[in-house]
This record gives sequence, structure tokens and C-alpha cells, in this order.
Amino acid sequence: MQWEDVKWNCLNGDYKKISKYYKGIGHNNSYYKMNIEERNMFYLPRQFNKNYYNAIEMFQGERTLDAPSHIKDLHASRDNVYM
Repeated sequence: MQWEDVKWNCLNGDYKKISKYYKGIGHNNSYYKMNIEERNMFYLPRQFNKNYYNAIEMFQGERTLDAPSHIKDLHASRDNVYM
């Protein structure tokens, strides 16, 4: 495993913990307004860059579209038309 893979796995894992926290019931306190003790109480990363979080959030949102761009529409009237 290369260093980039390890770094991505760490970032993605921490992102998932924060995202899961936000989806939890009754969690309306922003991760970025919490102190270290509060983050530890919810088993969240001690620190996570907000720009990284927003970038991964945008990427994850694009991946959840109903029709991914890599699926070809076989009923389209011309070639290279995608759903």
C-alpha cells in the first residue's frame, strides 16, 4: 500500500465519523465548534480540516446521483449519449 492510499484511508475514515455524527439524532452542535473533550466524547477525530470535509462532502454528493455518468443509455438515439 502506498503512502497516498494510507493518507486517503485516514481522511475518508475521519470524514465518515464526522458525517455519521451529523446524521445522528439530536446532534446539532457543529464539529468545528466543539472542543477536544467534546470531540472525544463522541469518538470523533481530534482535528479535521474543514476544507477537506467540504471537498469530500461534495464528492460524496456527486456519487449519490440517481444515474451515474458512467452508465450508457442503451435506448438513446445516438452513440455516446449517457443517462
